[in-house]
Amino acid sequence: MKHRLNPRGWGIALFIAWVFAVYAAFYWVQKPFTPETAWALVRAGLDIAAAAGMIILGAALGRRILVWLNLADLPPADLVWLAPALGLGGLGLFGLGLGLAGGWRRSLVYGLALLAAILLARDGLALARQLRGWRPRLAVGRWGRRYLALTLALTVSLALAPPTSWDGLFYHLTGPALYAAQGRIAPLDVNIPHLAFPSLMEMLFGFGLLLRGDVAAKLLHLAYGLLLAALVYRLSRRWQGRAAAGWSLLLLAAMPMAAVLAAWAYNDLALAFYQLAALYALLAWQETRQRGWLLAGGLLSGLALGLKYTAFPLPLVGLVYVLWQRRETRFLSLRAKQKRLRLQKNLVSYALLIGLAAAPWYLRNWAFTGNPVYPFLFDGQNWDGFRSAWYAHAGTGIGWDTLKILALPVTMTLGLRDVNYYDGRMGPLFLALAPALIWLIVQKLQRRKLANLQTFTLLSSFVAVHGLVWTLGVIQSRALFQSRLFLPGFVALVPLLAEALARLSSLDSRRFSISAFVRMLVGLALALNLVNQALDVLRFNPFGYLAGHESRAAYLERVLGDHYRAMERLEDVVPQEGRVLFLWEPRSYYSPRSAQPDAILDNWAHLVYLYGDENRVAAHLRAEGFTHVLLYRWGLDFVIDHGESPLPPGDVELLRVFTQEHLALLETVGEYHLYRLRE
Repeated sequence: MKHRLNPRGWGIALFIAWVFAVYAAFYWVQKPFTPETAWALVRAGLDIAAAAGMIILGAALGRRILVWLNLADLPPADLVWLAPALGLGGLGLFGLGLGLAGGWRRSLVYGLALLAAILLARDGLALARQLRGWRPRLAVGRWGRRYLALTLALTVSLALAPPTSWDGLFYHLTGPALYAAQGRIAPLDVNIPHLAFPSLMEMLFGFGLLLRGDVAAKLLHLAYGLLLAALVYRLSRRWQGRAAAGWSLLLLAAMPMAAVLAAWAYNDLALAFYQLAALYALLAWQETRQRGWLLAGGLLSGLALGLKYTAFPLPLVGLVYVLWQRRETRFLSLRAKQKRLRLQKNLVSYALLIGLAAAPWYLRNWAFTGNPVYPFLFDGQNWDGFRSAWYAHAGTGIGWDTLKILALPVTMTLGLRDVNYYDGRMGPLFLALAPALIWLIVQKLQRRKLANLQTFTLLSSFVAVHGLVWTLGVIQSRALFQSRLFLPGFVALVPLLAEALARLSSLDSRRFSISAFVRMLVGLALALNLVNQALDVLRFNPFGYLAGHESRAAYLERVLGDHYRAMERLEDVVPQEGRVLFLWEPRSYYSPRSAQPDAILDNWAHLVYLYGDENRVAAHLRAEGFTHVLLYRWGLDFVIDHGESPLPPGDVELLRVFTQEHLALLETVGEYHLYRLRE
């Protein structure tokens, strides 16, 4: 039977057609967004998808590792950070092996990613089932959740913009880009000693570059920031209670450097994450006696050593902690002997897994430079006593001045001597609330049978050892006065300070509530931190780029200024086969031509040291294939005026003579002077 529309039905159909026609015509003429905006949204989506794909793949691989460790049935609150931690570490080590084998090629990496997704699909689905339905309830209150959401949104807006951070353009992204350009990890013609540092994060950045681009690579560091937040909350929640967990999350987010670093292609948040994760694993092993946790602690400690040399205090603390467990084996029975054998087995297992995860980076250095801890302790390729002394800045620190050493907490907080103040801001809360932490320590000493004494002991021991090493560094060298280098110590302090704040209510009285006063102080710090972060984001203003109203080149030119304009001019002025020597400019990521950056600001001084006069320097540069010189005049003036490097006045005069006799000025871009090396 055929149904025929009555007049009412026809009217409705015509009305719907009319509405569609009007909407189509209106928005075709008056477009709500331009094609550029649409592409910008697609571009950001692809960047996020590439980073998320790597994290998901890493989590699936991590779940496979957890099966091997007999830890696959952990609660979701542990799986959500531990699986990605192990899996991303595994991907980083695989990236090193693939690069050494000559496999850093985009097509091959895409194929391997697809193959890995197929092989790890079962693990990924199993992990998804374990996490399904898990909804963590953060004990931070309504305003705390709003603060976390806002600070995360601001951080993401900067993370989605092209990279402009100093160390990212210096070596974190430059190294992976150079390896990707040659398709393999091998010794480079470029001398950047920092590329010999443990490079786990750089391998992940390299995968990000090959799969998508540098923004996707940046997002991986942001992901480590989120994993760190999850870990800090979980540690406090498990051993210190729900109230302390909320405090720990807010204290972590109150550090300005956390949001700053999360938006950059650095490795500091990953380093802090792996070190705290290793400590968590040791605590979980002590509590549960599951051997898998001990093995995980070894792997995580090794992965931390794969990020920075400065992680070396962690395995020392870990080994002492494992050895400390012998206090439970002081018996004369056969059982006591068995426990001692088990202790020896635990020590060996922990140490072996540290070596398994860390050794590849040190073996690479040994093969490439002849020094496993290049450029420290020993000479190596392109490294000699002159450069060691130059880089160390020995004798420029605060020295053994008792007052200056005691004042370090205040100096760090205020950023008075920090050589990288902007990315090392810790905020006021650690210093302001230090009396609460001291009060907690006194309580712990008086009541040794508290359930979480192990947590307090291990975390405080790590903070003490890390702090001692950091302090010795700033005593010796001004270059090491960087609060950012103490970030793992700050992160380990967060749960301790959070526990102290959670216990302050016991001191409340009818006349005065100390806990309410502290909540007000923390709230004020968070509010001011949010204002500062918002103004910072507005200063960079990534929104035009994110909305498609500003091109990538325009954004970089606006933010980096003369530096990016100088890099653009290299493409127009320097021939394709040309090679540029940078003087007093360490950043070369955006250089379109082969360049030797001034990694430790000693290019000229080292040339003078080796060859003695301007004529022999010029002859050497020609023999090495250099055709141009890019002099950053502001950088030269800065190191002279601020004593950043021991540049002798005679070297400055030699530079003037060298410039007059052997260089021809081609262009000046602000403080950048581009010269051609005369024949």
